[in-house]
Amino acid sequence: MAKSDAMFDDGVDYDWATHDLFPMFKFDFRPAADYLGRMAARIEGHQPHGQTCASFPAPGPFAQLKSLPARIFALLAGTFPFQNSVREESHTIGHLDPARPADGLLADTLPSAAPFGTTHELLGLHEAGFEKHHPYATLADAPLNCPPANNWLIRARQNRADQDGAYWDSESLAPSTPGALGQGKPAAEFVHGFALSGTAAITLGNDPFWNMRAFDNALSRHDGYRLSSFICAMNQLVMDEITGVPSSMISRTQDPAMMVNPNAQ
Repeated sequence: MAKSDAMFDDGVDYDWATHDLFPMFKFDFRPAADYLGRMAARIEGHQPHGQTCASFPAPGPFAQLKSLPARIFALLAGTFPFQNSVREESHTIGHLDPARPADGLLADTLPSAAPFGTTHELLGLHEAGFEKHHPYATLADAPLNCPPANNWLIRARQNRADQDGAYWDSESLAPSTPGALGQGKPAAEFVHGFALSGTAAITLGNDPFWNMRAFDNALSRHDGYRLSSFICAMNQLVMDEITGVPSSMISRTQDPAMMVNPNAQ
């Protein structure tokens, strides 16, 4: 909760067009009401009610007067009659129905009972050598050195055999083949399921359909830049043999240049 308070102080940055504007076109004004409520709380100098355990002093008369328009519009938007109250109809774009609210808190989460939503998550690791930002225009010529990450997906599932391969994490892998090279972890963290949502994963651990939710620390933000780690992770996901059957012992006399997956060249 303290981390959430600090996040609120820094400013909540989220895709408002998807979370707020899209439901408005579906005649659901409640996400916009939440946004106005957060705006009013910021004007009054405290976190929104129900989203913090910290106590805060009552706002002064001037702050209350300044936040009054936002409070009024939030009340009108949140209680507007005949709204579309079915979240599956007002919040869903294609197959996406994230259960987590815009501010990242789980206190007011309303999990969907429908069998759709986020299936995987992509998180940034920010390890040494993978923090460099690349503008969109330079991605084709970005100087990258992405080590191969073969067999990581099958090893991640093997490490969760007790859960039938579900809820795997690319940072937690079964041991690699002894003597085999090029079986490192991907440059970003892939996770099966919707972490900390309180709901079961909507796909099995080996389901080929991925509706992946990418965090800003993995993408670098929607401001025209991408991280080296994201570019390498995508390269490893597509070009490496991530689900291939691990080979047996690789000869130590083999040319090291042949150790790299030829598909990644």
